[in-house]
Parts: sequence; C-alpha cells; structure tokens
Amino acid sequence: MVTRLTLTMALLATWLLASCGGGGSGNGGGPPPGPTLQSIAVTPSALTASVGGGHGLHATGTYSDGTTKDLTASAAWSSSAATVATVAGGVVTGVSAGTATVSAATSGVSGSSTITILDNTWASAASSPLLLSAQTATVLQDGTVLVLGEDPSSFNAGAGVYNPATDSWTQTSAPSTVRNAATATRLADGRVLVVGGSAFNSVTSTTTYLASAELYDPASKTWAAAAAMPTPRQLHGVDPTVVSPGAIWRV
Repeated sequence: MVTRLTLTMALLATWLLASCGGGGSGNGGGPPPGPTLQSIAVTPSALTASVGGGHGLHATGTYSDGTTKDLTASAAWSSSAATVATVAGGVVTGVSAGTATVSAATSGVSGSSTITILDNTWASAASSPLLLSAQTATVLQDGTVLVLGEDPSSFNAGAGVYNPATDSWTQTSAPSTVRNAATATRLADGRVLVVGGSAFNSVTSTTTYLASAELYDPASKTWAAAAAMPTPRQLHGVDPTVVSPGAIWRV
C-alpha cells in the first residue's frame, strides 16, 4: 500500500513538473531573451579639436534585432591618453597637443573615435615674395596654396603658390584680369575658377564690377578664359555642394 502511494505521488510530481515546464529544461515559462548588443558606433569617428575646447561625441548601439539605441549617457567613456584629451559623458576636452583614442563601452562591446588635439598656437611662416592686396587663398589638390591678389604699387595682378611642407613660395603666372573681392574655387578636376570681383582704374579713379571668369591649371601653371556670369558680382558667396559635383552655385 505504501509502495503504491509512493509511486502515485512520484507520477503526480512528474506530471506537475512537466506541466510547469520544470525539470531543468527550457526557460521556465518566462519571456524569451531580449536582443543583444552587437556593436557601438562613436561619431564623429575622427575629431580635431583645440586645447581647452569641449566637443561632444555620440555613441549609438546596434542590437541583434536590427534596432539602435543612443548609449551616449549610459556608456562608460575612456581616453587612451588622458594627458592629451579627457572625456566625460561623451564630451571631449583637449588637454595638450597630440592624438588619443576615446572609447565608449557597455555590455562588453565598445566603439571608438580618434581625437587630434591642436595646441591652438601660431607659428611664423615664410613671407610671400609678392606684395598683394585683396587676396584669395585656395588649397590645391597637392596641399599647396594658390594666393591671388593685386599689387597695390603697380595695380597689376599677382599670384604665388605656398608649400607648407617646405615653408616656401613659388611665383606663378598671374590671371589676365586684376580682381578685388573675387572668389577662387578649386573644382573637382583640380583647376581653380576665379570669378567676379572688381577692378580699380587708377587713371580715372573708377571701379568696374566684373562678371568675367578665368581658370587656373596647376599642372601647366596657365590661365584660360571661362564663361562669364550673367551679372557682375563682388563679395559674393560660393557653395560647391549645392548642385552636382564639379559645379558651383554663386550668390
């Protein structure tokens, strides 16, 4: 009788465990596990700042179900070189000139951004051999700088190229038209479009506003005429991103 009762109780216990999902298998009848963090993107991925300046970074987590979440406030932030840059809550502060890697981490996953800190100081450079007024300065594709302007003593156009790598100047051919308050824009193919501005006539003491344009080719160091604007302009703005690549918008 005792054996039969024991057997019955054992069978009942087994049935109850099976009904409740027990027995050490499954998830105990609870909710399924949530999505897991897969990666963290820190933006911007590279940042240049100055000593003492504060700049914000953002950390965005991507999860296994494809969702994203802002982790800027909750992530643990760290800097690989606290003597160069510190970080708190995603805000980077420059300490001294150099490079540091700033990381955001949580749940064993991390992302980083490369931080370059400049010392925010000036250094002397080689003087231009040309005396120019109303200058424009345009960075060319090779990193040199094309400087255009007017010689105030002769009222002629002048042009020079500065090489920051060697801290030296080279005189180059000047545009055919003297221009003040013009714009000089590097195009996608590396040439420089100089357009508009004004020209002063020292004989008549009059100013002419210009619609004409010229193109400078750094490879051949030569100038060529370009189509003029419909309307003369000076002190105008330039936005090379408004229209298709290689084209520009002037206002």
